[in-house]
Amino acid sequence: MRGERAAKGLSLEQVADRSGIPVVSVQRYIAGKRAIDVAILAALAEALELSPRELIEAAESRLSRMDEIAARDEDWCRSPRIASRA
Repeated sequence: MRGERAAKGLSLEQVADRSGIPVVSVQRYIAGKRAIDVAILAALAEALELSPRELIEAAESRLSRMDEIAARDEDWCRSPRIASRA
């Protein structure tokens, strides 16, 4: 959601105002510290001028990229040069 917000040029406060959700709650949703129900997802998607599906797909894409990075880091840590230092 952070990337979508930035791409639209919206501040956190603007997303909160548009969605009717308090800024602190929006921060927690973005940070993954709070579960998002369907009504909240719809309000945030509308605030970002996206469909709920587009918002979910963006989140899934970000998680996929994070998984790829984690796998590369894991492979790097297992490399012979790094493993021999442990």
